[in-house]
Amino acid sequence: MFIKNKYSYVSDNTKLWRYLSLSKFMDLLDTSALYFRRIDCFEDQLEATQPGGASFFAKATENPWQVFEMQCVDKQLEIYRNMTFANCWHMNSRENPDMWQNYVTLHGNEGVAIQTYFCNLVDSFNTDRVLTNLKMKYIDHHTSFLDYSYPNYPEYLSIKDKQFEYENELRIITIEKEYPEFDADTMSMDQKVQTNTHKGEHIKIELQKLIHSIYLSPNSTTRFRTHIEQVLQKYSIDAPIIKSV
Repeated sequence: MFIKNKYSYVSDNTKLWRYLSLSKFMDLLDTSALYFRRIDCFEDQLEATQPGGASFFAKATENPWQVFEMQCVDKQLEIYRNMTFANCWHMNSRENPDMWQNYVTLHGNEGVAIQTYFCNLVDSFNTDRVLTNLKMKYIDHHTSFLDYSYPNYPEYLSIKDKQFEYENELRIITIEKEYPEFDADTMSMDQKVQTNTHKGEHIKIELQKLIHSIYLSPNSTTRFRTHIEQVLQKYSIDAPIIKSV
C-alpha cells in the first residue's frame, strides 16, 4: 500500500531514474522486486543523524539538560535508522553524467538506467507493506541545526550532506510495523535496544508498469545492447532501449 506524502509532494509526471550495474538490474528482473536497504547500512554514515550544529549548540549552553535532550534524540534516531528501509531514485528531466559515473561506471563500464515516472512507480508496487515517498534535502551537515527539543523525525530521515546534491534524490521508504522507542525514564544511554538483523528486503513490483524505458551506459557496446534486448524479451518487457550519449 502506497501512501503519497503530502509533506514531500512529488507530481505524478516527475521523471525518475534508477542507475544500476548489470548485476543489480538482473536482480530486479529475476525477483520482480525492488531492493530496499536498511538505511544504517548505507555508505554515508551521516544518514538520519543530527547535523553538527546540534552538538555545538548543546555544548555551548553549558546546560546538562540540553546535552541530555540531544542524546535522547540520537538514541531514537539510532532506532529509526535500523528500522527504516529505502529504495532510491534520481529526479531529473534528463540523464545525469555524475549518476552514471558514481552508480554504474565505478562498478564496470556497462550498466543501465531505468527511466520511469512517479505515477508509474507508485502503481507498480504489489505489496501490503506501507510505503511512502521522501524528497531528500541537502544541507551542510557539519554546521546546520535542527531543534532537538521538538524533534521532527521524518525531517531527519530526509536530509543529506550537500556533497550529494547532484543526486536530487527521491526515496521510497518503509518502516517496520513495530519498533522500540527510547524511554529516557527507564533506559540508559548505554543500553542496547532491539535491532534488525537483515540488511534489506525485496518488495514486489510489476515490471511492465515500472519500466518506461531503458538507457544503456555511455561506454556500453553493441554486444551489450544485444544482451539487454534478449533479457527484456525473456522477461516479456516491452520498453525502448536508448544508448546514452
